[in-house]
Amino acid sequence: MKKIPDMLEELSRTSDADEFRRLREVLEPQIAKSHDPTLLWRLGQIYRQRKIWQDAERLLYEAIKWGPSMPEPYRDLGLLYIHRDDVPWEVSLGRARDILEKGVKVEKITNDPSAVTHTLLGRVLESLDDPDSAEVELRRALEIDPHYEEAQYNLAMLLDDSRKEEKLGLLRQSIAEDPDYFAALRNLGFELVKGKQFTEAESYLNRALGLEPTDVSLRWYLGQLKWMQGDLSSAELHFRKAVELDPGVGKSHELLGRLYQHTDRVEEANREFFSAIELDPGDEDSISAYLKFLGEFEDRNFAASLYSAAKQNTLLPQQRLVELESRVLAQ
Repeated sequence: MKKIPDMLEELSRTSDADEFRRLREVLEPQIAKSHDPTLLWRLGQIYRQRKIWQDAERLLYEAIKWGPSMPEPYRDLGLLYIHRDDVPWEVSLGRARDILEKGVKVEKITNDPSAVTHTLLGRVLESLDDPDSAEVELRRALEIDPHYEEAQYNLAMLLDDSRKEEKLGLLRQSIAEDPDYFAALRNLGFELVKGKQFTEAESYLNRALGLEPTDVSLRWYLGQLKWMQGDLSSAELHFRKAVELDPGVGKSHELLGRLYQHTDRVEEANREFFSAIELDPGDEDSISAYLKFLGEFEDRNFAASLYSAAKQNTLLPQQRLVELESRVLAQ
């Protein structure tokens, strides 16, 4: 008979649902009976990776019960709560913060601090709108491991433009540690676009494109780069591709609308701006962008005709339409 660790690895690798269920039915009772914290943690980790949230949570807490000084279950519970999608996000993030703080205390007691745990805690604190505490955790992570690219990247994304040079330096460091770090390549490229360092920006964004050609925000950044370089046809292709990749993202429609407006394709711009509002009727940025678009026409009758055309067959709720119309007419 196969040993339990070997069966766990087989469970983690299988993509066959029936095989996964068969192995699970064999393994879980044995591991639960063993009270072995390492086995409990590993099975809980596999369940977390498969988004079997409740069972993963149960097993990871069992691992902590039988091995309270073992750091891995705390980190996996933190990851579980970061990604869990079956409870309200603020509740799940609060649980992530609490368990990761316990994990940090355990590591302090055992004199085995982990850059990973501090980085996860920093990510959670940033999401909970506590950037100062998040920065403390991320800098602590880099004290433990100056080469940990996740800490470098997350700290960079926490910094505002008043610390631009440090931000760019951290993004570059994270890419030096992992040349295929997609998010770092993409976001460093966009920071360079904003700084009008177009040649270097294009290099990073193209490297990112080679890794993840279906990323929507990457297409926004490439479109804006091409626009700023004066290559409007390429900019349009990137914005249109962003819409194609995920038609439900209003920002893509808004950017395409801005480009159409810039190239005097008024009716097409009108359609895209209004589509962004339809996708998220409560998004004030989309509403403001549309009102600004209409407000730039000196001929108010023409502006009104654009609005009338856009609202034909709209799926906007009636109350939202009334509110929008009052703001259009007030201009």
